[in-house]
Amino acid sequence: MKNDSNSETEFNPEIDILPTLARVLKSKKSIDVGANRGEFTAALRKSGFTVDSFEPMVELARELGSRFSKDRAVRVHEIACSNKDGLGLFYEYSAIDTKLDISLFSTLSSHPTYEGLELGQKSIVDLRRLNTVFEQQLETEFGILKIDTEGHDVMVLEGANNIKSETLLVEFWDENFIFNQGKVANRLADYQAAIDKTKFPYNILFWRGSDPEVYGYICNAEETPPMSWGNILYFRNSDAMDAVKKFCLTKYGPDRMAETRALIPVIEDTETGLSEPDSNIGSGVIE
Repeated sequence: MKNDSNSETEFNPEIDILPTLARVLKSKKSIDVGANRGEFTAALRKSGFTVDSFEPMVELARELGSRFSKDRAVRVHEIACSNKDGLGLFYEYSAIDTKLDISLFSTLSSHPTYEGLELGQKSIVDLRRLNTVFEQQLETEFGILKIDTEGHDVMVLEGANNIKSETLLVEFWDENFIFNQGKVANRLADYQAAIDKTKFPYNILFWRGSDPEVYGYICNAEETPPMSWGNILYFRNSDAMDAVKKFCLTKYGPDRMAETRALIPVIEDTETGLSEPDSNIGSGVIE
């Protein structure tokens, strides 16, 4: 959910839509996987959701615990979520730019990067499936399941197949995006293969380009603008999607919206997608 846009009109729909979702969703329970410093958790709380917040980095989990220490509606879990229980190899990055918050790039799934941002130290972390964490609450329905794990989202989903949620928010990287380059299973095609379409038949894709002024949203997306990145919001029912779409039309305008493949902005000709996602690429899971 990272957006460092300095544009005059900041495009931050993942946060902006939360009050709308709070109004139309039945459940006010949420899960925040990859909570980092807690900005999304705080936005969820501001919109009236209770939050189970997951962050594997010790110092950040402590920061979260301190930040929400007086809020009983937030539970902080110092664990990494994946598709199995056990131990995992957690990657941290180092950067030449000392102003860059490198914690944003930490992940269980190593991936390509750009010059000046390099793979740094590794550590062993506890892995848990969300199915395991909530095994005593499998009948509980959540309003929002948000996952932002820098390339590991599909594997988190594999370990959360028993979790009931009205919406699902995940991060995507186009195959030609610098962090993907065809080596990470978090393209739209990977999610379409991993997610049960009978449960989540609708989506809105929020995308960004390399230029802060290049962004938009696509309803029921079938492909992504080349070299883009962003987040995909999946819905169980059309009413919730229509409410978010209406909000976006008002907030960002119709010029930023596309509803069919033909309307997706073409940045360059490229062919997207692997026929089958390889979930073993840089998984960080220790067998």
